[in-house]
Amino acid sequence: MAGARVHSDPRNHLVFSYLEVVSRLRPSWFLFENVEGILTSGGGDAIVGLAEKFTELGYSFRVDKVNFAQWGMPQARKRVLIVGNRHGINCHLPEATHSFDGKKHRGSTGVGSVTLGEAIAGLPPVPAASHLQCVAYAADAPVTDYDARMRTRPPGPRAHAVVKFDRDAERIKLLKPGQSLRNLPEELWPESFRSRAFRRVTDGMPTEKRGGAPAGIRRLDADHASLTITSFSPRELIHPGLDRPLSLRECARLQSFPDSHDFQGGFQAVATQIGNAFPPLVAGVLARWMQATHEGAGADTAGVGKSVPPGLIGYRLTEALGMSPALQATDARLKAIIQTNGHTRMPPSKRPKAQQQSLFGAEEYARLGPEDRKTIADGRNLGPISMSDREMGRLVAVVLRDLAHHTLIPAWARDIPDGNYYNVPIGWFTRDETRPFDFGSFFLTCRKEVENFRVIFRCITKLHRHRRKYEVILRTQPLPTMEQVARRGLLEYGIVPVEALASWLTWRKWVYDIDNRSAQETGYLFEPMLTESLGGRSVSAKASPVKRAEDSSKGRQVDCIVEVGGEKIAYEFKDRITIAASGQGRFSEELAFPRDCAASGFTPVLMVMDPTPNPKLTAITKAFQDAGGRVFLGDEVWIHLSELSGVEIATFVKRYIKDPIESIAVRERQLLDLGLRYRTDVSGDSVEITIGTHTWVIPRPQRDDAVAVDGEEEDTEEA
Repeated sequence: MAGARVHSDPRNHLVFSYLEVVSRLRPSWFLFENVEGILTSGGGDAIVGLAEKFTELGYSFRVDKVNFAQWGMPQARKRVLIVGNRHGINCHLPEATHSFDGKKHRGSTGVGSVTLGEAIAGLPPVPAASHLQCVAYAADAPVTDYDARMRTRPPGPRAHAVVKFDRDAERIKLLKPGQSLRNLPEELWPESFRSRAFRRVTDGMPTEKRGGAPAGIRRLDADHASLTITSFSPRELIHPGLDRPLSLRECARLQSFPDSHDFQGGFQAVATQIGNAFPPLVAGVLARWMQATHEGAGADTAGVGKSVPPGLIGYRLTEALGMSPALQATDARLKAIIQTNGHTRMPPSKRPKAQQQSLFGAEEYARLGPEDRKTIADGRNLGPISMSDREMGRLVAVVLRDLAHHTLIPAWARDIPDGNYYNVPIGWFTRDETRPFDFGSFFLTCRKEVENFRVIFRCITKLHRHRRKYEVILRTQPLPTMEQVARRGLLEYGIVPVEALASWLTWRKWVYDIDNRSAQETGYLFEPMLTESLGGRSVSAKASPVKRAEDSSKGRQVDCIVEVGGEKIAYEFKDRITIAASGQGRFSEELAFPRDCAASGFTPVLMVMDPTPNPKLTAITKAFQDAGGRVFLGDEVWIHLSELSGVEIATFVKRYIKDPIESIAVRERQLLDLGLRYRTDVSGDSVEITIGTHTWVIPRPQRDDAVAVDGEEEDTEEA
């Protein structure tokens, strides 16, 4: 439940890499582990899709959510395991060996799990100055059995270091074992915590309270197992008896890494390695169980392994007394594919009615192919932004209006404010609705009636999500400190009074940071939209078919590759070519690109939005033409797009990119007076921006409590 939970996060595609490894190696057994969010990710798509793939590969398997504390881990760590074999062996995970003396889970055995105090015993109370430094043990002999198991030879382990925690020192001192920020007076809450303190994640379990509000820093209890160790634990989990966070080595012990294991990289890299790891102790338990089960079934002998056919042979999604609606939907879908009396699947007509509660109705879901599902899932999420079905429906409604498909707009979305898309307030898109809305059926209808609807949907959702994300950036990008800008200020020291210089540096740095974020947003936005419009694909240097003429082992990154009438085209998109183009001194690389394309059998095409003449533009134009390529400048770019992409997409590009950009450009010489003012009042901090007679206000966090806008808030491990 931690992190941004972005469906399109590249880490989510690791599951497909895992499937490919299993497909190629055909191991006797496999073990797949992931965070519990995979059970509800994509309305159950992730776990059901994996089940289907493992069945196709010929494996019999189970899906179980477990708490690793039941096998002796000194932490509560709930994870989803998929364990399978290709011998038809019916199996159950090993029985619990320990009970978990904590808030939720209680095993069937009377042997208590290892406590946090027992796990970190023997390590010195005073941490090392650096995570690269070795420390000596607090006592010559092991203090507990777990300490003895973890110990290495003298002088002692590395990584017994803590993060800098000066800002939280006062809060840490007030926390008692088992308490978190919620137990402190609200005036001590950081603003970043206050803004999230009362949130609820809609698919949280009713009894486990999974995915609720953040706890912030939390002091652990030495007499209980630890909370889950994540990559942020060295910043959030406080030592039970000392006023400091847990050290890296203490986190490693709670993950069952022996003290002899040396981690690589900087402090946060080590924290991530520890928090995202599969605990060695549990790996050993499961490996020994697999081997015993395999040998006990006689799977190495001829003719054994036909007891159960390939497919899902059992599952356990929760130990709670109830299920969230999201988990109920997954449960229904797994029931529909579990083996029953030797049959691998239930016929579609007998699928439980509960499946109708999933993201789409059963029939619509069946009609949505993999590409449609991926298109919708990718369109829904970007960094901290995740759109509801209702918001996506309103977004599509605006496009349908602009493309003159009025009859397709749902009745509840016809109150679109006047003006173009950019004039429609964000609040209209995000307005709450209680009425149900089947977005899957709506998507299928639009795809049937609107030419190239998938492409248009990918473009508009990408545009809208970046617009929403940039709004977050404006509200949360922290003001710089003098620590960041004072050195640069020495170059202007004495030119203006110091107080004026300090303000000037702060504003200039903040505006630069905002503008830099804006450049990143548009750089990652409009080029992919143009690529989509042309029906092409972008390629990295590593995977590119365009090779360097002087070294064919190296590829060239290409913005868009497309084949038209048998001609292979490599596009280079540029917003503009400035006199200072490629300020890193690599303009020669730009000039070599068309030659490399031609040598690789591609026609190089340059598209520059801004046709303003300058020597660099002349030089790169000549390079493309000399290589047999083509160049489109200014309006020629849009004409070319219209000729290749079709009427619907050409209209979309014109209304959403070309016309808005031109409406801004015509006013480029009307420089209005700029005013920036930082305000603090009873309603909070804000920045007031005045341009000519126009004024607007951006709410701001306090400088010390600003939240990250691109990184995850908690753990970065994703389903």
